[in-house]
Amino acid sequence: MTRRLLVAGLALLLAVAAGGAAYAYLHGIQQRAYHDAALVPVYRVDKPVPAGTPASALASQGLVGRGVIPERYRPAGAVTSLSSIQGELSTSELSPGEVLDASQFASPAAVAATPAAVIPRGDVAISVAVDSIHGVAGLVEPGDKVDILVEIAGSPTAERFLYQDVPVLAVGSSTVSPTANQTDAASSAASTTTTTTGSAGSGLITFAVPPAAAQRIALAESDGGGVTGELYLALLPSSGGTSPVSYPPVDARNLFTNQPTP
Repeated sequence: MTRRLLVAGLALLLAVAAGGAAYAYLHGIQQRAYHDAALVPVYRVDKPVPAGTPASALASQGLVGRGVIPERYRPAGAVTSLSSIQGELSTSELSPGEVLDASQFASPAAVAATPAAVIPRGDVAISVAVDSIHGVAGLVEPGDKVDILVEIAGSPTAERFLYQDVPVLAVGSSTVSPTANQTDAASSAASTTTTTTGSAGSGLITFAVPPAAAQRIALAESDGGGVTGELYLALLPSSGGTSPVSYPPVDARNLFTNQPTP
């Protein structure tokens, strides 16, 4: 038993010695690689940081940690104190290994003003091009809702609704401001006015829809799935209009009715 203990103890000592030698060797390599440069403190990203993460959560959730790098490699905006970015949000996703930089953070109001901030959570933005005939004479504005109609090739050709009550996120590059659908931090700084970075009379209409709906709109826009011609938009009243109803397709067989009014 005593011999076994001696062997085990010797093995442990050898392991510790080998570990120390390896550390010293690697440390020496690092120092030579840095050419004995002066090392300065920085914060490194330890875990993925989603866009919109409050700076106050970085330390409390273990997302970042302290580290050192050669002074000449430290970015000019490197964060040396988390208090310098308190109250701000990350503007993009940060990956492990990145050096934390002040340019990666902004105030909630500034983050809310970015185009991506106006997309409701769970939706995506998709644009279609329409002329004045198909786009309600350019009367559609950001924040409106429209119905989308498509023409289906066949014998006879038919017109039918693809989607109803679709939110218009932007017209051209004019967008609606964030609402309560966005993150709490963004919505707290939001208003209900329109953020305009371009003219609202553009023929480019951007919708905010679930990903599955975006697929179908993209297919219809490219004349896929039997669709022919451009999409038609029907503008809904600001009061909300009627609830979406499943209407049958209209073709030459049922185009005319006995009703003199719509």
